[in-house]
Amino acid sequence: MHITFDRPLFGTGKTLAIHVNDEKRGSMKRWFRSHKQRASTDLRHDVNIDITAEKNQFSITQVKAALQEASEWAVERNGVQMTKMTSAKGLNAKHRIDANLENQTDVCIEAGLQRKADLYLNGQKIGTTEAKGFLLNSRYVIEVESDIPEEIDPALLAGMTYAFWCSF
Repeated sequence: MHITFDRPLFGTGKTLAIHVNDEKRGSMKRWFRSHKQRASTDLRHDVNIDITAEKNQFSITQVKAALQEASEWAVERNGVQMTKMTSAKGLNAKHRIDANLENQTDVCIEAGLQRKADLYLNGQKIGTTEAKGFLLNSRYVIEVESDIPEEIDPALLAGMTYAFWCSF
């Protein structure tokens, strides 16, 4: 499976189309809270994403932003919290995001080398994600080598990947 979406410039609230195998399957938009409401005083660390998929609406909302400890996001489907995502703890830890979805499905995105990261499902590598391009035609690409379970909507995986790259 091949999932792509644009890589916007910093701090944009632009709606991004999510393409799965070159077919539009949803959209997502990063949004920002007011200074008093956000988990971090730095706007760059306020990562909140609304995702519209074919059958569901997802929301990834940052509830904790910390450099020394793990950052945390609440993940909702159709207004009901389904899980939370956490980042790696500490400044020296390799950047990663972990989530435990329904049916005990663990999803992990872990930084690799040179704008690439690996995707894991229940501890098994299933693909990669990469930031491609620079100013023109810049996008994020997710290559999944095997089929993913139905509970992992490709649009949700795109949103989780977007949160990973935005929180880097």
